[in-house]
Amino acid sequence: MIRSLVDNDANRDRGLIYLQDEQYTFSTKEGGREWSVYGSPWQPYFGGWAFNYLPEEASDRVSVIPEVDILLTHGPPHNVLDKTFTNVNAGCPALLAHLSKMRGPPLLHVFGHIHEARGAVRYSWSQAEEDQGTSPLGIRETIMVNAANQPLGRQAIKPGPGGQRIPCGGPGFQPVIVDLLDMAIRPEM
Repeated sequence: MIRSLVDNDANRDRGLIYLQDEQYTFSTKEGGREWSVYGSPWQPYFGGWAFNYLPEEASDRVSVIPEVDILLTHGPPHNVLDKTFTNVNAGCPALLAHLSKMRGPPLLHVFGHIHEARGAVRYSWSQAEEDQGTSPLGIRETIMVNAANQPLGRQAIKPGPGGQRIPCGGPGFQPVIVDLLDMAIRPEM
């Protein structure tokens, strides 16, 4: 029932595509570069919510993610914009391992889930990965974006006496905008 709210003909006619373990390609202009995107709603088990997987299921769940330009996942990879307000790195180790083994990891990886770790970083694949032969060829970085926009944790309270709660989309929680030039290229696979 929930899927039918977002995955229906009316939304597709408007250009809205629901991705659940699916790949899609698009161009931003006629004759422009074709971009590939893959979306997955899965996350490590968290409080009995939807689309959870157990630690022993993680490798199987993330191993189906193909090499694409843009990756959309519910949660982050381990140690990348994943620190909770209890100081725990809650991202998925299997997801980070899978991405590091790709010849061409995503140019852009967008996720959320860990609201208090919202932000963006340029993630450089390490020399150790290169030495092991598991790093991407050519492209050495992925723009990682935790696009959670509902304030949570210490960032959710305005500084100062009697700090007020910051509303969704309020200061510090506006949309993250990333511009990958239409001419950005990936190495040949």
